[in-house]
Amino acid sequence: MGHSVAHKETADSRNSLRHRLDAVGSFFEFVYFSVDEKALIDTSLHKIALSKLYEEIMASQREWHRRIVNQLQMADYPEPYMIWNVDEVAGKALNRKQISKLLKADDGSSERPPLYDDFCNSLDLSKCDELASCRRALFREWTEALGLIESNGVVVLDWSSTIERGPLDCSEQKIHTDWTDFFLDRLAKRVWCLTIWNPEKRTMAALAACTVEPSQIYTLAT
Repeated sequence: MGHSVAHKETADSRNSLRHRLDAVGSFFEFVYFSVDEKALIDTSLHKIALSKLYEEIMASQREWHRRIVNQLQMADYPEPYMIWNVDEVAGKALNRKQISKLLKADDGSSERPPLYDDFCNSLDLSKCDELASCRRALFREWTEALGLIESNGVVVLDWSSTIERGPLDCSEQKIHTDWTDFFLDRLAKRVWCLTIWNPEKRTMAALAACTVEPSQIYTLAT
């Protein structure tokens, strides 16, 4: 069977969440969509999610380019372009423990969990009276929308490239991203590129980001 997908009612909720996250400065790119009951659930469906993520990123870049050209008509800004070759990338399935770590939110300790930390890092929630509560609520809404929940049926594939660590200096770390230049020139920074299949909701999702001010490179522990 083919990989038929159906957007159904998710489009409005997706756009609403995206607009709210954009308004507070989130740098995470993401997509999620419904999957037809007859669709074949395999690695190629995860790659379809990656392709849809590329379309979303490029649509955002083209809109940014349009605004810049309209505001600075004398400037010379090239058309947005990005390498995104999903045929050349391989995903690694995460186990239950690794997925659980992704969902862990701030527990009041000095070091927040990496995905939660990176999600909150760029958010401007200065208008929120209870900052910690607002962060946790928004993070939980985002992960649930993506279908990223603690459930035995949820499948998460990690598509981030191999990270080589230098022996001493963080500046020696190199991130290899031959299949895409989305993370180009962002060395020694935490990279996220995940796809999520949720069989209960019958949704596929994809997210990608590179942290702005990370304290360290993070790789999911086995």
